Amino acid sequence: MFLKIIWKINGKVYKECFDLSASLNLLKTQYEKVVRDDRAEKERKRRQLEREEQQMNAAVKIQSWWRGMLLRHAIGPHKKKKGKKGKKKKK
Repeated sequence: MFLKIIWKINGKVYKECFDLSASLNLLKTQYEKVVRDDRAEKERKRRQLEREEQQMNAAVKIQSWWRGMLLRHAIGPHKKKKGKKGKKKKK
C-alpha cells in the first residue's frame, strides 16, 4: 500500500518535472531567438550609421574639391571683379 502511494507521488513529480523541463526548453529557445534578433538589429543599425558616415565624408570631399576648382579657375562666385572705368575728362 505504502509503495503504491510512493509510486503515484513519484509519477506525478516526474510528470511535473518533465512538463516544466519542456516549458523551460521552449522559453530558452524563445529567449535565444530574441537575443539573436536583437543582435542582428544592432548590427544592422551599426552598418547603417557606418554607411551614413562614409557618405557624409564622401560628400564633404567632393564639395571641398569642387570649391577648390572654383577658386583655382576663378569661376562662379569667385570671379575676379572687373575694374570700374574712369570718367572721361572734359577737354
